[in-house]
Amino acid sequence: VLAQSYIHPDQVFPETRFIQTLQGLEARVAGTNQLRDWPLSGNRIPQVSSAGGQVLESHKRFMERVTDDPLLLRRTGSASLLLTKEDMQGSFAPVRPMLKIREVFASGAILVDDLAMRPVAWTVFDWRTTSTFSEDKLSSQDHPLVEGAALPAQIPGATGEVEVEKSSRSDRITIKTKLSAPGILLIANTWYPGWEATVDDEAVPLLRAEGLFQAIELGS
Repeated sequence: VLAQSYIHPDQVFPETRFIQTLQGLEARVAGTNQLRDWPLSGNRIPQVSSAGGQVLESHKRFMERVTDDPLLLRRTGSASLLLTKEDMQGSFAPVRPMLKIREVFASGAILVDDLAMRPVAWTVFDWRTTSTFSEDKLSSQDHPLVEGAALPAQIPGATGEVEVEKSSRSDRITIKTKLSAPGILLIANTWYPGWEATVDDEAVPLLRAEGLFQAIELGS
């Protein structure tokens, strides 16, 4: 006999000020490990757990590195951040002028807009190629890590334009790009076996960037 307890959606996502605010945002929200175990929505569910209680190992390793280098959150494609008072006074203090406070919740969480946040998809012409990922190599002050990249990096003066088409589908993303030289498109969606990529209707390898995200070589 298989059995599973059922939690009504109203219990998981109650009508709190916190939930209403997040639902009203049109962009992603990221947060530091300071908030990992906070039941911010009142549902007593740790915020890093999925509905089934599963946590991707790659995500866990990335977030552990964020503890020491919080500005890595700027590569998650999240326009807003949930921070604590300790975050604001500590690791994020140097970039405080770039953080615009949107709301402070009764729980102590602070919702801010990061004016220097990266978009969901962007192009790079400088990167570090690696064959084996190590979270110790992650750095917000260095070029992104891309596993298995074949293109030569460090193309001076190159530029790229990226447009992500809006869609209600969660299993497909369409991106239009215009590059002045060969480069790599970084997509702040989780790399996972089963995803496939095409460029101009031709199948291309889907690489892994920063140990967690998706990357595609363009113009090779």
